[in-house]
Amino acid sequence: MLESQKAAMEMDLQRLQSENEKLRDTMREMVEDYTRQLELRDEAIKDLELRGNESTDGYKAEAT
Repeated sequence: MLESQKAAMEMDLQRLQSENEKLRDTMREMVEDYTRQLELRDEAIKDLELRGNESTDGYKAEAT
């Protein structure tokens, strides 16, 4: 009886470890995707700021 319980617990442990690894992989992918989205957003903001500064400089030149 104890041997069968031990075997069942070892199988459960292996199953849980496998599920845990899958969840870690999924989490890692989600973090990488989110980080990339933030990087793209930062690049877009910097690009818009640069365009805004360029157009502001054009208005300043016309005003003088």
